[in-house]
Amino acid sequence: MAQEPRGADTAGTTAGAGAAGKPAGTGAAGTGGAGTGGPRPNPAAGWNRMMIADVHLAFPTPILQHHFDNTEALNTALRRIVQEHEKRKPGKQVSLVDGWHSETDLLAWPEPEIQTLRQMIFEAVQYMSNVVSDTTASPLSFPVVAAEAWANVSRDRAYHKVHNHMGSTWSGVYYVATGSSDKSAPDSGTIEFLDPRPNGESGTLVGAPFTSKLSFRPQPGMMVMFPSWIYHYVNPFRGKGTRISIAFNLKLGAPERRG
Repeated sequence: MAQEPRGADTAGTTAGAGAAGKPAGTGAAGTGGAGTGGPRPNPAAGWNRMMIADVHLAFPTPILQHHFDNTEALNTALRRIVQEHEKRKPGKQVSLVDGWHSETDLLAWPEPEIQTLRQMIFEAVQYMSNVVSDTTASPLSFPVVAAEAWANVSRDRAYHKVHNHMGSTWSGVYYVATGSSDKSAPDSGTIEFLDPRPNGESGTLVGAPFTSKLSFRPQPGMMVMFPSWIYHYVNPFRGKGTRISIAFNLKLGAPERRG
């Protein structure tokens, strides 16, 4: 049975404030922060009371990171299923270089573990959509009108070129296996998101949220979800073993009040 995601853990180099005016860690990480009202400084710390003002962190880019518990058996089965498909089918050439990319019909594969992963993805999408809509106290239902997923298999030196997933609402990736990275390559296999704000990295204020990218180091059982339009890439995997991830796109319809 799939588990409801916990609040997202922020990671990487530019974790900013969360969605809907909440601090980072309450549901989503982002490069631009939240909409209305960030944290206020403590007047007792010496701030002039005339300057205790609302700070609006505008143009949020919510990115969810979640670790599902007890996924060892699930991941073992998913690895077997994906590698069986890799042996039988040639795969597609899309953004993955020197790796294997399945067809995008993975959610229709018949194995029960695929359906378990499907449920995990759909629950995470509902959670993410309610967090960014600030409706977690009275959740809405966001109907999925289109969904696709595919497996990626990478070995030494494989990488993903810069790309996005236009045409969907949310995209994401679930990590089944991550191989063993070479310690001399600290960025091996990390997924990185580019700041969507033009020249956002050119400001003189050092640190989050004014740097140019956000990165996550994959781990088995981890899911990362993001708006489909944001550009991202995966650094070359340098190491031993096999990396397997399952990527997905979902397009949502108008939200409905739950009965």
